[in-house]
Amino acid sequence: PNIRNGLQDVVRRASQRKRIRQRAITLYMERISDTVVDENDRKVLDKLCPRVSDKDVPDEEDAERVR
Repeated sequence: PNIRNGLQDVVRRASQRKRIRQRAITLYMERISDTVVDENDRKVLDKLCPRVSDKDVPDEEDAERVR
C-alpha cells in the first residue's frame, strides 16, 4: 500500500509539472509567434525552452494503471 500511494503521488506531481510545462510552452509560443525569428535564433530558443511531447511525463491514465 505505501509503495502504491508513493507511486500515485509521484505520477500526480509529474502530471502537475506536465500541465505547468505545457502552459509555459504555450505562453512561449504565443510570444514568439508575434516576433520574426530567424532559424538560428529559433534553434537557441528551442534549446532554452524545448517542446515537450505528451510521452515525456506520465499522465492521469498512467496514474490509473498504478492504482
